[in-house]
Amino acid sequence: MYEISREVFKQRINTKSNFAILDVYEEREAKGLALKNTEAIAYDPNFLSNVESKYPDKAQNILVYSLKSGDDRPAQALEILKNAGYKFVYYYVGDLDDKVLDKGLN
Repeated sequence: MYEISREVFKQRINTKSNFAILDVYEEREAKGLALKNTEAIAYDPNFLSNVESKYPDKAQNILVYSLKSGDDRPAQALEILKNAGYKFVYYYVGDLDDKVLDKGLN
């Protein structure tokens, strides 16, 4: 349960490898900047119940991310999931360059 590097993030996006890759966005935002092989999920009061309903297996590999530089939601989401009993949770905070400039992510 830790932050991953940009290179590892790219690998997970490109191969998915049994990971649930979740773009955490604020309720008032548009549905985030979800990338290919990922899904957008609101970081709101229903965050945990939404994840648990979709991924009830606490051994599921989960990667939460945001492409907003300095965003602390992925780290907070990791803590929520860890406290709920999920064992394999990772997070990544990138920036818009990951979406716009890196053709490997699109």
